[in-house]
Amino acid sequence: MTKALPPDTSEVFLHSLVPKGVQSVTLNVKIKPRTAAVLVYPSPGDPYAIRCNGPFHEITIGYGTGNIHVQKVDGAVSFEIDVIGYE
Repeated sequence: MTKALPPDTSEVFLHSLVPKGVQSVTLNVKIKPRTAAVLVYPSPGDPYAIRCNGPFHEITIGYGTGNIHVQKVDGAVSFEIDVIGYE
């Protein structure tokens, strides 16, 4: 059974940033202010998040559906996602 994502998450589409057939992506997550954090949910049905602390955090996740969800926590007001690699 999948757990619903928190209602205050933002969906990020990675489809236009990587070629078809990708298995995993490496992301650079930039968070403002630098003392804040975000939670990255690698797939829509995944109840487990990866915590990314500011000002930036690098993570590698499975590509899955090509959509991730991000929740701002600990005072985060904005974030940016950059794809820095893929396999």
